[in-house]
Amino acid sequence: MVNAAGTWRYNPNTDDAKLTWPAAGDIALQSLILARMQRIALVGGGIMVDTNLFAPSTWHPLGGVPMGSALDLYGRVLGHRGLYVLDGSRIPGSTGACNPSMTIAALAEHSMATIVRQDVGSVF
Repeated sequence: MVNAAGTWRYNPNTDDAKLTWPAAGDIALQSLILARMQRIALVGGGIMVDTNLFAPSTWHPLGGVPMGSALDLYGRVLGHRGLYVLDGSRIPGSTGACNPSMTIAALAEHSMATIVRQDVGSVF
């Protein structure tokens, strides 16, 4: 069992959840990611800038819920009516240092057009 670094607290008065995450909570993972990104940059003839030196940042890992075997092309989870995946987990691979937010937004918008047209009124 892995010990959790952060905690979630739900406040019913504000209907809000707050994540408390220690600054060093993922230091081991960040070190592994930095080492890998440095190796990738070196092979490509570039340099790696550790953005965490300036401000805490995150990488953009992708994948984990493949279209075709776990989802249809619109993010519907196969075998679980009314459950959808519209985030970056449905994009295979990794973007390296490129922020995938616009690709994720475009996929979500494309999916929602079909979901609204086909599922509203019959699934939810």
